[in-house]
Amino acid sequence: MKNIYFASLFLFSITTIFAQEDLLDGQWVMDSIFDHDIFLEDPSNPITIDFDVDANVITIQSFCGEIYQSFYTASTTENTFEITNAMWTPTTCSEDNSFEIATYGLLSIPTVHPQILIFTITNNGDSTSLVLDFAYFDEGLGVTTGVVANFTKENDPPEQLTTNWYLDQIVVDNVIHNNYFNESQNMGIIFTANPGSLANNLVFDGNSSCNSFDGNYVADENTISINSMAVTAMDCVGTPKQLYEDLYIEVLRVNNAIPSVLNYTAFGTGDAATLVISNPASGDYAVYGKIPSETTLVQTWYLSRMEIPGSSNIEIPFSDAPSLLFTNTIDPVLFETQALGNGDCNSFYCTYEFSFTSNGDNVLIRNFGATLADCTSSTYEDAYFATLESPSSNYFELKIINDGATLIMTDLLGAKLVFGDAPLSLEDVDIPTLDVVLKENLVSSVLKLSGLEPLQNPKYTIVTIQGKTIVGGPLLSDMILVDYLSSGVYFLNITTENNISKILKFIKR
Repeated sequence: MKNIYFASLFLFSITTIFAQEDLLDGQWVMDSIFDHDIFLEDPSNPITIDFDVDANVITIQSFCGEIYQSFYTASTTENTFEITNAMWTPTTCSEDNSFEIATYGLLSIPTVHPQILIFTITNNGDSTSLVLDFAYFDEGLGVTTGVVANFTKENDPPEQLTTNWYLDQIVVDNVIHNNYFNESQNMGIIFTANPGSLANNLVFDGNSSCNSFDGNYVADENTISINSMAVTAMDCVGTPKQLYEDLYIEVLRVNNAIPSVLNYTAFGTGDAATLVISNPASGDYAVYGKIPSETTLVQTWYLSRMEIPGSSNIEIPFSDAPSLLFTNTIDPVLFETQALGNGDCNSFYCTYEFSFTSNGDNVLIRNFGATLADCTSSTYEDAYFATLESPSSNYFELKIINDGATLIMTDLLGAKLVFGDAPLSLEDVDIPTLDVVLKENLVSSVLKLSGLEPLQNPKYTIVTIQGKTIVGGPLLSDMILVDYLSSGVYFLNITTENNISKILKFIKR
């Protein structure tokens, strides 16, 4: 055996030392014994020791994969314990370079000397280190000999992180893309405190719309390290949910690589809790809440109003129900996503292409074709079909607002198609008010708004998630200073002079 002097125990960098025996509890992975790095030997099984401080039992998984146990008692001397019984005999395996014997020498009972171990525990933030030193005076050699081993374990994740989070939105290049694709209402991520397949790692899993994923992670108060991640390979290429899934997965993979170290912040409690996970390489981030999003693109939308520049608004008669249905079905000939609907007298079929750009969420209508029934008596079908079909106007900026009840499609010429999730659901809604949006959701000092131009004498209030009003007054510009607010989640309530309002949630860094 290599001589190890007791003084070597104190050469380790120590930030905070804990003397309580309770801190031994849990599983530790051996990093080195003597001055040999275990992992340079490429073991198939890491050496782990698991302290059960209630039963005074140490369960050992050895280098060869064997499971052993040693029993111990606490010592009256601080930071020491004594092995009282060892139920194991070391084996050999092809990979072993005497690590079995060395571990046995550390955690068994010698024939002559009492097996007293000195332990030192150091909290390093992300992880905790354990040094076990078995040292005794050899009368024949006149020197201190023994075994020193070093172990680590990752600290438990913050309690606020280990729960089920549902994806609300992704922010890419400072553009908000809301989750309109949560059709199964389980899109998000679950961080657990359960042991993973990697030593000292925990388990996470989630859904990304088309596919599911899982893996191993460690976390502290500010960062999450994703150390393994597997994603299923369901084919939904070309559908909007697949494009959104790609954006989502890219946020979780820093430089599209593993391990991926992400920053995170959690705010609030209960249903108002919010989690923000950000990618330090791209600056993009994902925002989660505690309640699944019920806003979906793929459904039947009913046309309520058409706003054509230079013409009077076209209101849909109460008895009619013209519609537009977005699907996730791929046309087998055109290999594009299908959409269909009805006008006044005719039905139509088309395909569409969804995209995420600096202008937000966009949809391009292609391959429009309608039935040919005579519909000269209709006051809106020609204008509706022309807006969807015309190459000069069939590219739309798309927004789903009003808690998922309203779809607004605005073409390149400024024409708006306003839909509801039920026939005529927007008959009395002031559409210009609904166009107000935040340019950024995660802010440091200034809220920036767009869509205020049509509003007359708007006012605003900023409210906490507990319902307390912080500030309010006339909204005189498209920017609101919020640098005085503490970090957290807030609601911006904008009200027009005819008492039509819009509530926007934002996160203050």
